Amino acid sequence: MSSSDTVQAYRDWKELIESDGWKRLVEIADEQIAGRVNEIVLKPMTDLAHQEFAKGEVAGIKLFIAIPETQKTMFEAQFDRETDEEEENERADS
Repeated sequence: MSSSDTVQAYRDWKELIESDGWKRLVEIADEQIAGRVNEIVLKPMTDLAHQEFAKGEVAGIKLFIAIPETQKTMFEAQFDRETDEEEENERADS
């Protein structure tokens, strides 16, 4: 991925996270998680397979809503490394 592609990808993830649509989607996901957690915790354990399925749904929803922030953080770390390398190279050249 070229430097300009990396910067654009970072901007895309950042804009997504800051968008009202994403914030609403996270709210909906949180509601879905709460409903499933309540189902797992508050209902007597009668169907273990159903309970395990609901746990998997919770994990999947949490993973889905974490992806954009994780991607943004990865790009920020990459930018920090590149900045550190550039500063080291400048010091070495001096």
